[in-house]
Amino acid sequence: SAACCGRISTGSRTSTCTLFFRQSPPGANHNRFKSLKLFPDRHIGIFNGLSTFNIGNGGVLEVSGFANASLLSNINFTGVGGRLVVTGAANVPVLSAIDGFDANDVVTFENVTQATAARYSGGQIQLLNDTTVVGSVGVNAGFAEGSALGFQRAADGGINVGVGLGNGGGLPNDVLRGGLHTEYLIASTSLGSLYLQDTVRGRDSSITLSDAKYILFADGIGRFDASGAAMDVARIYRAALDRQADAPGLEAHVASIEGGLSSEAQIATNFTQSQEFIGTYGNTSDAQYVNLLYQNTLDRTASNAEISFQTSALMNGLSRGQLLLNFAESFEFVTKNLGATGDTVYGQIYRLYGAALDRTPDNIGLPFWFNLRQGGESLESIALKFIESNEFQSLYGNTDNTQFATLLYQNALNREPDTIGLQTQVSALDSGLSREQLLVNFSESLENRINTAAATHDNWVFLGNA
Repeated sequence: SAACCGRISTGSRTSTCTLFFRQSPPGANHNRFKSLKLFPDRHIGIFNGLSTFNIGNGGVLEVSGFANASLLSNINFTGVGGRLVVTGAANVPVLSAIDGFDANDVVTFENVTQATAARYSGGQIQLLNDTTVVGSVGVNAGFAEGSALGFQRAADGGINVGVGLGNGGGLPNDVLRGGLHTEYLIASTSLGSLYLQDTVRGRDSSITLSDAKYILFADGIGRFDASGAAMDVARIYRAALDRQADAPGLEAHVASIEGGLSSEAQIATNFTQSQEFIGTYGNTSDAQYVNLLYQNTLDRTASNAEISFQTSALMNGLSRGQLLLNFAESFEFVTKNLGATGDTVYGQIYRLYGAALDRTPDNIGLPFWFNLRQGGESLESIALKFIESNEFQSLYGNTDNTQFATLLYQNALNREPDTIGLQTQVSALDSGLSREQLLVNFSESLENRINTAAATHDNWVFLGNA
């Protein structure tokens, strides 16, 4: 990493430029920055720096303006989740160009406290309070004249404007958080919305958003994943190429899966035929291919017996893409990558243990039920097997419906039931709802997802600075 502070001439005056940036990872845009602050001259209000600033993945450019401040430098949004922060004066005309702003980027008007609408008009992103423009910045964007934009309050003050934020635009956008990604609990609601809770008291409030996709933490980008496709693709990246997914590639593959154009197996096959794969590994024999999968996913060389078993499967018709997917979705690889990438099945089984047996999974049972669920067994069927197990019966014995519902409150939600809630659950059982379905309802509830979020990493991928 590096830092610099210099004086940049603006005619007869000078402006101070403070730049903080991190070393770019291999293959990244090397002139991107994490944070850059420009402070125009207090007297003439112009920053006359004839440079080009590229806002990369998660990059932040802060323009500190005064009355009628103008910026002569070019600004390009070159990555995912870029953020332009306008401080000081709310209105900053840009005399050259801001390019590349799209549905994944945000403009923050830091000193605006109240707004009722946002739009793209006259080449500007405008923030309005009733009919009064309270913030604006000139941007070259591919929006139709008068397009409504979304807006929501920024975590660190001011108001964010972007496509899909709040009530506008219809596309997902970014959530900005001030802490490290390990300091938040992230969960998916039953409607596929994002629940985000800060574990550091008094910093960021807990929020539930229906249109969030990227979470911009202080140490990198998190990608919320209600469908599970992003988690699957992220593991394929790691298994095939031994690297974290890049955001543009991840989005292209996820869109293909969610749009019904490709399956995970087809995506995996495409990886094995990609220029990056061939350029990295060359044309591999079946044995070489199997060995590199072991090295990428399990960090070890395959034994002769393992190579023989897997190559025999390939010779008998198993495709390389399917074998890659088998490794990427294996219990061993899933658990190895939980620090960055969650898994839907792993989360379901982990939560079921707590809801039914009031304990964390054991090392034998967890992979057994994981493989059964991944093989197509329904979660309700597995829940019934938990209820019928010797452990469950020895713990609780024969319970009536009130006792059964009460123990689910205690196990899954770590609390005693409220009167109305208990009556609702017992009434459902009395009316024919099966016990295994009620167990799944508690296990998959948002309250239980929040309680287990730190252990499951379910429904999101941490991309770092990818």
